Amino acid sequence: MLGLKNRMETVAQKAVSDVLAESGHCACQRCHDDTMALVLNQLPSRYYRASSDPAVEADELEARYLPQARSLADEAAVTVHKAPRHDTDESYQLMNYSVQIVESSFADILPLTKACLCAVCVADMVSYALDQLDCKYVCTTRGAAFTQLEELRAEPDPHRLSVFFQAIAYVNRNRRHKQDVEQNPIAEQNENQSTRH
Repeated sequence: MLGLKNRMETVAQKAVSDVLAESGHCACQRCHDDTMALVLNQLPSRYYRASSDPAVEADELEARYLPQARSLADEAAVTVHKAPRHDTDESYQLMNYSVQIVESSFADILPLTKACLCAVCVADMVSYALDQLDCKYVCTTRGAAFTQLEELRAEPDPHRLSVFFQAIAYVNRNRRHKQDVEQNPIAEQNENQSTRH
């Protein structure tokens, strides 16, 4: 894992917590997470490396997207309230399945390119791609399995492939890893190869 986080989760968290508290709908962890998944699947994503400081952009995102997130949370809370799943024993964890899809796709694609493979550049490429693609937040192992099955059955997606190569090109033009290159022999080797071309 690359330690990526979606800044929009904080915005959705605030909206969902406020809406559930005000509406009187069940606010158990299961209903909360189901509501979060519905909201996050409709908001744009903004991924960042967890080791960076997102405070300024997080405040801007909250100001910009909180009204939309609250409206989406109102609708999602009603949907979850009509069909609650808090009495099931199925294990669950709120996750964006798109992260796994993008990470595994880049694992296949990057070795075939001349892209830098340092941790900073790979995280930047994955973040860029995730921000361009739809979220697939799920809360259950069954939801993850259905999403995985949907991916296996799907035709190759030219849009997704285009986004991956846009991400590689963007990060190659805007590298931020200068201080990390000396610590990562693979990145240093890629850097030396790219300067020879």
